[in-house]
Amino acid sequence: MKIVKTLLCCIGCFAMAGILSYILLLCLKVKSHHHYLFVSHPVATLENRNSLKAGICYYLTNIGGDCEMSYKFVSDNSPHRDSVLAPLYYNMEDVTRLSGLSLNEIAGYALRAGVPVDSLTNLYAVVNLETASSPDIKYSEDITPRQKSIFVHREFLMGDNDFRITHAYLVENVLKCAIEQEKQYHSNSIFFYGNQRLVNKSYYVLTSPGKEVELESKHSAQGVMKWISKFFEPCDITRERHSFIIHSEAIDTMSLTLRFDEKVELSPQNREPSAESYQALYFDDITTYGEATYSSDNKYLYSNVGRRNADFHLSYYRQKGHENSLSFWVKYVSSEKLQWFRLFLLTTLLGFFLTESLLSIVKLAGVLFKSVKHTNK
Repeated sequence: MKIVKTLLCCIGCFAMAGILSYILLLCLKVKSHHHYLFVSHPVATLENRNSLKAGICYYLTNIGGDCEMSYKFVSDNSPHRDSVLAPLYYNMEDVTRLSGLSLNEIAGYALRAGVPVDSLTNLYAVVNLETASSPDIKYSEDITPRQKSIFVHREFLMGDNDFRITHAYLVENVLKCAIEQEKQYHSNSIFFYGNQRLVNKSYYVLTSPGKEVELESKHSAQGVMKWISKFFEPCDITRERHSFIIHSEAIDTMSLTLRFDEKVELSPQNREPSAESYQALYFDDITTYGEATYSSDNKYLYSNVGRRNADFHLSYYRQKGHENSLSFWVKYVSSEKLQWFRLFLLTTLLGFFLTESLLSIVKLAGVLFKSVKHTNK
């Protein structure tokens, strides 16, 4: 009976040491996040020649979960920038096809928004493909009429649905096709995201010409709950790597803000920010514009959109993807003490159970020796 008890104690201590070693490895794992951002004004009336400014803000945190974002579109009468594309589509059929809403659905939501359906001639789109926090993300959709506009938000794992026509699915296919082309020429490209799953977050706004629209996002837990969440994160909560590829279409000026939920230190970036604080990076102008490498390149992401097909144009996107990229390491300064405490707690417990395991082995050997000696008498 003593032998069994000692053996069980030895096995239990080894099991606990194994579990703690695995948790320790998780707490030392540094996460890498990829973000592919597409901001566009794909549909407008032919006579709409207003300049359009877009502002995108990411809220980044080392707490598990997908990052949150907000956006703003402002139209004015300032001159268009040279080499910035114009909207490619102009009628309600294009609005319905690219937004994924039928004409009857748009009419119903327009009634609730208190705006005539024939005035909803502008479509703004933001598609964010980013590293998914979970492989179990289910398709979700939220349609909200407000501010005399219709806001649509969809979220799903990239590749989980059959190809169908919406701006988000077109962008998803552009990225996949671009990666396939990159593999032929580059062994280590900024487009590659390895074996990570990407979540496709798409935002659409149907609105009238010249209407300013804005969507703010609730983000990150606050106070004590935030630090409790950080304590149980299965990763290094002091370091992360972020990579961005940004592309805009028919946007005259696009600004980008990256906000963090605590004080951070950043590695040097391959693109100099317009301003920087201890919790944010600001880029006043990250607009996609300029000449294509080859005169035959089509600058639009896609064209000839039908019911079940479209033509994708990758050369210009791949060229600008390399130019409009941003990558850096983040050090979460405020989380360092919590990370140190987690590692201290884990290594202390691990040392205790490893010591107990060794003592149990010695004790078991002693019990077995005494048992054998007693049997031989």
